[in-house]
Amino acid sequence: MSGPLTLLRPLRYDRVREVLVIQTETGAQLGGIVERVRGIFPGCRIHLLVREADRGLAGAIDVEQFDVARWEERFDLLSRLRRRRYDVTVLQLGTGGPSELRLLPFLMRTKSLVAFNASLDYFPLNVFRLTTLAHHFSLVQGEAGPLRATLSLLRGAVLAAASTAASVVVLLASVGGLELRGLWRRRRRASRTGVAGARAA
Repeated sequence: MSGPLTLLRPLRYDRVREVLVIQTETGAQLGGIVERVRGIFPGCRIHLLVREADRGLAGAIDVEQFDVARWEERFDLLSRLRRRRYDVTVLQLGTGGPSELRLLPFLMRTKSLVAFNASLDYFPLNVFRLTTLAHHFSLVQGEAGPLRATLSLLRGAVLAAASTAASVVVLLASVGGLELRGLWRRRRRASRTGVAGARAA
């Protein structure tokens, strides 16, 4: 996220030119969402990012840029997306199901966040929608007040950060292990070559 102002500043409809739509729920809704986005922000350029399972939507939805989020390229994808600044990032409100892209809209450099529900109704996400955000991340069930929603979001953010850190540590350990194994094998090979050469001499 570009900063706390994303959840505080009003959405300036007349200044929206670049829109990123991220699939966080079923792909069946994306065509309707893109249509609605073009109606809400006339003349905007739309960048659509879908899960790998829905890559077949390429060409079926009229957008200026279409990308597929592949799990093995997730760090490179995040880096590429964050090089651009979007006026609006659009997400689908979650229903509690799993989605590897659920957190991504909140990591973008964007001025505003807009959410669509299953009925294709939309609204800007701001500090007055904390309960909605908590439900999106499945952090609360049923009715929840703003305080409980805020605490749940904070707890979820801490857990997500810890999980990400653990993933990075595991990844680095795996890479380090492979490098050490390769070094050990090269040394053994060099040692055998040296012994063989000494015997031949």
